[in-house]
Amino acid sequence: MPKYYFRLLFLLLPFSVFGYTSEDVSFFTENYAYIAVQQMMEYDIPASIILAQAFLESKHGKSDLAQDSNNFFGIKAKNDWTGPYVVMKSAEYKKKKRFVKKSKFRKYDYPEDSWRDHSEFLATGRRYNKLFEQGLFNYKGWARGLQKAGYATDPGYAKKLIGLIEKHHLNDFDKVAFQLKHDIPVKMEALHPENYDAIRVVEATFGAITVNETEKALLQEEKIQEQKVAESIHFEQVTDETEPMDENKFYVFLSDEKKPIIRNVENSTLPEIKARSQRRTAVRL
Repeated sequence: MPKYYFRLLFLLLPFSVFGYTSEDVSFFTENYAYIAVQQMMEYDIPASIILAQAFLESKHGKSDLAQDSNNFFGIKAKNDWTGPYVVMKSAEYKKKKRFVKKSKFRKYDYPEDSWRDHSEFLATGRRYNKLFEQGLFNYKGWARGLQKAGYATDPGYAKKLIGLIEKHHLNDFDKVAFQLKHDIPVKMEALHPENYDAIRVVEATFGAITVNETEKALLQEEKIQEQKVAESIHFEQVTDETEPMDENKFYVFLSDEKKPIIRNVENSTLPEIKARSQRRTAVRL
């Protein structure tokens, strides 16, 4: 068979034979891009780099380590790890030669846990400090810096990350993360159509987070107001001569009311109430 037939056959074969399909990419970004965006907003690591690393390390989310242990970054369980782990074979490189060895890997309850661990690992690791000088949109600098810092032993690691980002326009998520963080409306027309569905998921997710944060803030404010009211209660023993003193009763007065608002407080709670009242300066409403 002539050589050009082999070349044509290679081009016509579906990409899934050699790795993954476009559907795999869409599924991955729609399910996990929001986590990468969240990590960029919190740790200043480009979402494109986080996504590309997770995609590559987890075999687009379909590796045994990702499926069974929610570990999307191949994070190993070293001596400082006290959580659960699994022992699996992994490919390593030494002097550009590939070999397989068994290693301990961290096991997580949820995917988000491994993504956060990855971000914290980069943010706190001293050898990765210079990466943060690359800025939020220089994914090439980040990819090359990761390889130079020894994140992976694969000599082609940076090239693979850059290839994934550019082929699938993952740097769109860097723009989205920046815009969300600074309350800038996301303009879909400026992004690649392949990412529209994933970006809508990101927007919906962060819209829900914003609502939840608002509700949390309101609840917190309510608690503060309740605490202020509690601190304004003035405790004292009753001195009204019209009513005989009863050692088994403790009376709570609000403001200048002559009659107690609350009476017959249980004796078991009395020491705690007295101690709390003595620690505070009595404030009348």
